[in-house]
Amino acid sequence: MARTIRGITRCLSDTTLGGVKMKRGDWVEVGLASANRDEAQYDDPESFRLDRPDMLNHVAFGAGAHICPGASLARLEGVTAIETLLDRVAALTPLAGFEYPPLPANLTYGDLPAHITWR
Repeated sequence: MARTIRGITRCLSDTTLGGVKMKRGDWVEVGLASANRDEAQYDDPESFRLDRPDMLNHVAFGAGAHICPGASLARLEGVTAIETLLDRVAALTPLAGFEYPPLPANLTYGDLPAHITWR
């Protein structure tokens, strides 16, 4: 039971979450970097895996009344991009000597050079 304003969350009533008691009015800090990395919810939560069961069980687009209105479009764009890549590229190999950041940190707008073998 919380109300969120600009990323700051305040409890609306006394509650217990994860064994931690909170009183009405307490400030709660939410670590967004830990979203989707709950060991109790996911096997190997630190690994980027496309083969997880229940692929839609995540908070990437919010939930409920606060779900991103573009979530369906974003998913469609992702599927289209991957399908197009797989249709056009025979091989995608890392470049020797380039230090790639670990997943999922490399899912950014920065350059990730690679050798592409086109179909």
